[in-house]
Amino acid sequence: MRDLSTFGQPVYLKVPRQQFYCRDCQKYVTQQLDFLSWRRRYTQRYESYIYQRVLMSNITQVSREEDLTYEEVLGIFNFVSNRKKKTGAKLSV
Repeated sequence: MRDLSTFGQPVYLKVPRQQFYCRDCQKYVTQQLDFLSWRRRYTQRYESYIYQRVLMSNITQVSREEDLTYEEVLGIFNFVSNRKKKTGAKLSV
């Protein structure tokens, strides 16, 4: 998953998640991590960073500078925006 860049270089984290077997329901449960949203390819801090960058400029510029597609940046922006609305967090400009 993508994380904040370091020294101008993109950073990708490989984080193994543990799976646990529930004897009651006979299903496997995957470990949830605080810094990752479920089924997302980016850390929450990277998504927040992209969100703030889009607020300060535009999606096209951010996608070019971060080597992401327009759709990826738009998806991140919408996801963070919806998360902020649900939690009642202030949408900063």
